[in-house]
Amino acid sequence: MSKKLKKRTSHENYVLLQLMTTSKRHTQFSAKTFIRCIQPFCKTSNLKNQLLFIRLRGSKVGVCIEVQNNNYFVVKYANEPHEFHLFCESAKELLFKLMKHNLLTP
Repeated sequence: MSKKLKKRTSHENYVLLQLMTTSKRHTQFSAKTFIRCIQPFCKTSNLKNQLLFIRLRGSKVGVCIEVQNNNYFVVKYANEPHEFHLFCESAKELLFKLMKHNLLTP
């Protein structure tokens, strides 16, 4: 019989996402590849690659990212009226800013 794998906590997913982000290269932002690279650590959904919903696995709080251009993003929490306007050239830079401003919390 196979043993059940232990689920990772939200803090473990956060640390693994940080490690993946530091090893990632600076490439131009593409919503499809961005979602594919963070999917092992985050629950994601998207609407036509213009509206992205991201939540760390195991966490209860997520963010909504509205892609205006390939380098301008509007980030907001699911149930709050506050918005954050971020200018990023790459997916790596976007992830760093989301973590720096504590928008993705474990």
